[in-house]
Parts: sequence; structure tokens; C-alpha cells
Amino acid sequence: MLLTQRRADRVVLHNVSWQQFENLLADLGESRAARVTYDDGTLEIITPLPEHEYYKETLSIAIKDIAETLEQDYESLGSTTWKRELKRAGVEPDNCFYFQNEPKIRGKLEFDLNQDPPPDLALEIDFISCPVKYLHFGGNKAEGRGQRAEGKEEACKVEGYDNCLSGNDVTSKSLSRFPIYARLGVPEIWCYDSGEVTIYQLQNEEYIEVETSLVFPTLPVKELPALIEQYRLQGKLAISKAVREWAKSR
Repeated sequence: MLLTQRRADRVVLHNVSWQQFENLLADLGESRAARVTYDDGTLEIITPLPEHEYYKETLSIAIKDIAETLEQDYESLGSTTWKRELKRAGVEPDNCFYFQNEPKIRGKLEFDLNQDPPPDLALEIDFISCPVKYLHFGGNKAEGRGQRAEGKEEACKVEGYDNCLSGNDVTSKSLSRFPIYARLGVPEIWCYDSGEVTIYQLQNEEYIEVETSLVFPTLPVKELPALIEQYRLQGKLAISKAVREWAKSR
């Protein structure tokens, strides 16, 4: 895998069965930085950058600050793996929250999307200027690890799989998570990118950009990034105080 200081590490795998996806999740365990996404046979593993993690944590705290200021019950479940085999879909958001459906899942520690509602809100921090390493493989056991391809596809070995090709493509974007969220039925996504928050809501099985959040309908959510940047150098406590005052004044 290509390693740099300014770019996230990303691997994309094709022709992955659902059982292989489940096995990979079990092998990786829960205590990991990498996020896994599965879309009908295509699987992405990405290890985020510090910048990504900063905005993930800061926006997550801001959402909690707003909810508490408005005395609104919520549940935050972080990068929980949400998946449905029937939909051939699995995703780990940067964070996710229950608001409208919080009473239905209150106190639960295990979730099954065949029975439980999906999160009401998913948070995605999107920095896409990253190299992508593509791997095409079958399902037989093999030894070793993938190796970097110098500008072209080349044969490689990935632990657990044969018939693997890899290549580095610096222009490719990450696997789109929107169709996955749509199949799982997540009503709303906040996507932070380049200092802006864009709100998307699920309508007729597609995400449409909107101005007003279902979660906080009285607040101009798109003002949050500017507020965070205004107080960023003063630290998290200053940001939280500013966010709470902002929410209270609206």
C-alpha cells in the first residue's frame, strides 16, 4: 500500500463475496482506525488522515452540543458497521446519530437493520484527493501482501486471495457511499468538505441536496463550519461554548 504523509491510505477490492466481507470485518476487529465500505461486491478500506479525524470529532461534538442545548434526546454510535446482506450493502460512517428514532433504540447495545431503524443522521468527512489502489481477486487462499504498482497494473498477492491485480490511480475518487446509505434507508447525510457542510436527504431512494436539516429544522446548519473555524485556534472548549450560544440564540 502506498504511504504518504498528506494522503490517506486506501485499498479498493472487487469481486468480494458477502462472506468475505463478513470475514474481513471479523479479522480486522473493532479496535481499528480503518473504515470499511461494501457495495455489491466492491469493498473499500481507508485509513483517514489527522485532518479528517479533527473535523469528524469537532463536528460530532458540535452536533451533541446542539442537541443538548435544545434538550433533544439523541444517541451517537460513531463508526458502527451498518449492513444488510439482502441489500448487499455495508458502511461505517464517520459518525451517526439517532434523533427522531432514538426512543425506538434507547438502551440497545446490538442492532439489526432487518428489525431496527437505521440512524437518522450520518456524518461524512470527505477529502478525496487520495491515491486509490485497485485489487481484483478470486476467493482462494494465498500468502503475502499487495505491493505498490509503479503507474501500471501488476500481479500481486493479498493475504487470503489469489488472482489479484493492483494499480495506483491518483485521479480516482473513493467509493461513493450515497447509494449504500440509500439502500440502508438512512434519511439524512451531512457531508463536510473544503470548509462547507452540505445536507442531503433521502427522497424516492435518492439523496437530494437541501437547505434545512430534518434533525435541527430551526437552525442554519451550514453556518457551523465558519463558526468552528472562527474558534478553532482557541480550542475545543471555546468551540463548544460558541456552538451552544449559537444554537441558543437561533
